[in-house]
Amino acid sequence: MRNSLWLVAVLAFSSFGFSLAQNTRQDTVYSSISVNQMEGILKAAGYTYARKKYDNGGLYFQITIGKFDKVFLDFYHCQDSYCTDVGISAGFTMKDPPTIDVVNKYNYDYRFSKGYLDDMGAAWVDMDLDLQGGVTQAAIRAWLARFEAALKDFTKVIGFE
Repeated sequence: MRNSLWLVAVLAFSSFGFSLAQNTRQDTVYSSISVNQMEGILKAAGYTYARKKYDNGGLYFQITIGKFDKVFLDFYHCQDSYCTDVGISAGFTMKDPPTIDVVNKYNYDYRFSKGYLDDMGAAWVDMDLDLQGGVTQAAIRAWLARFEAALKDFTKVIGFE
């Protein structure tokens, strides 16, 4: 009986320790992120994307979210291939663009993302994530999901079909 209890205790502790090790790997905390690490997160989350390069050599991702295939994920404040800030955005050129009042109403009614009009009159929505305080992969995936919702809300508000 004593040996059976000891065996149960060892197996339970082993399972608990294995569970902790798994959670630690899954919950890596990022205070900066590389393009390769972000690509792994995008891939694991099931996004369709392409790695692109700006003329200045900076890398970004063009992501497809639903029917929108021009969503851009950019990296900011980078040093030695690791960046402390990321941003995601999508722009919309429309025959009848929204007014600044429409975009401002979006900004008033919705949190976490911001809408604006660029110099050419295209309507944009974007969202930033500061990694400096530390965020997990789950938080990054939640940020991406929140942007998906913001994208749907923004296109509805500006009348983009």
